[in-house]
Amino acid sequence: MEKGKISIDNTGFLRLLLTKIKREDLLEKLDNFEKYGSERLETAFEVICDNLGKQWKMFARKIGVSDARLDQIQDRHPCDMREQIRQVLKTWQKVQGNDANAAELIRKLRDCRLNLVADTVDEQLRTMQN
Repeated sequence: MEKGKISIDNTGFLRLLLTKIKREDLLEKLDNFEKYGSERLETAFEVICDNLGKQWKMFARKIGVSDARLDQIQDRHPCDMREQIRQVLKTWQKVQGNDANAAELIRKLRDCRLNLVADTVDEQLRTMQN
């Protein structure tokens, strides 16, 4: 953890180690933990879709979605900003793969000075833990 190879949102290295030592029981627990992580990400998506608003393009660029992809998303969903935001998040998730996590979305929201949305996501995720 100190070297940053294992964290709540980065379990790949741990999975590799558990596989090497043939600890199927712990791999099953890790699977359950990762499922919880995907639920956290889906919750973050919902909160962002509900609260982001007109600054969605700035946020999309911050998370690395290209202008060409933004144009495609807008063309496919011209009158539905919520769906445009969801498609941006899905695009980001696809590019990030296993590295996609709610904590990174919160950081990017804060980088865009969208602190209210970031706080709302963070609060909702904390509610999930209880």
